[in-house]
Amino acid sequence: MSDRVTVDQVVEIARQLSPLEKLKVIERLAPDLEVPLSSQVGQRDADLDEQYQRGYEQIPEDPTDAEALMPHLPLSEERWE
Repeated sequence: MSDRVTVDQVVEIARQLSPLEKLKVIERLAPDLEVPLSSQVGQRDADLDEQYQRGYEQIPEDPTDAEALMPHLPLSEERWE
């Protein structure tokens, strides 16, 4: 029989804790999570940058696209005097 504790067992035990005790558990575990979480966020941002770059290379910006929208955009009727 294994002495390892599963995540489900930990969650079941944690459900029996008071809100303050749960917070203490989270605070004690947070330092272990900061590096893995920050690296995942950094990688996700890099992936999005690469995705944007690939899209831009496939369909570069064309100023005529913006010009084509101009007739459809409402003009501000505010007068600057």
